[in-house]
Amino acid sequence: MTIAAARLRTPLVAGLLLSAAAAATAGADVIQASHTPAHLKNVNVSAPALFDAPFAIVPTATFQWTNHSPGADLPAFFDSFCIEAGVPVPEGVIHDFTLLTPAAAGLSQHQQESLARLWHGYRASANTIDTSAAFQLAVWEIVHDDGLDLTSGAFVVNSWGDPRDTAQSWLAAIAADTSPAPTLEFIVLHSPTVQDQILVVPTPASALLLTAATALHARRRRR
Repeated sequence: MTIAAARLRTPLVAGLLLSAAAAATAGADVIQASHTPAHLKNVNVSAPALFDAPFAIVPTATFQWTNHSPGADLPAFFDSFCIEAGVPVPEGVIHDFTLLTPAAAGLSQHQQESLARLWHGYRASANTIDTSAAFQLAVWEIVHDDGLDLTSGAFVVNSWGDPRDTAQSWLAAIAADTSPAPTLEFIVLHSPTVQDQILVVPTPASALLLTAATALHARRRRR
């Protein structure tokens, strides 16, 4: 994926690099994976800490990964969303990632709880171009801003329309939710050269269904 903006690393990313180095020395898992993006949509955002420009046109997508590391702690096929809005990740290329916990990747407990509410409440709805874009925007807002408001703060979405409106409605619901956050197992895929990713580790049953669905989709594409 490419972006029309400079590739700058944020303070979070600097923390990720340090955490990744520490994790690697502690024997953290490393996987090789390649992806195909689904539901691609460009959005216009303003994020001074991410882009050295008043605004940037950034692609959103659901990343659909193939795991090329048998025996790793992730299934053969899995989906993710990116953490770093300003770093591209070429598709169809095998990339090396270190597997980190969200805490090791620099995400606060509050951010983890907000992400858990987002995934639990709305991930199943992120299955079209607009809802996938909305989900990615919500992830970036949680990771790069603490206001849960896409119209102000450190991460602002300038594009009008359904993705921003949908993402904002989800974020407003998350902000108003005072119940205990769902317990989900997140993994951050860290790379010093391409976009860091975040995903929820599928349960064995859901991973099996995902593998079957991906295989069926591949057979249909070959016909």
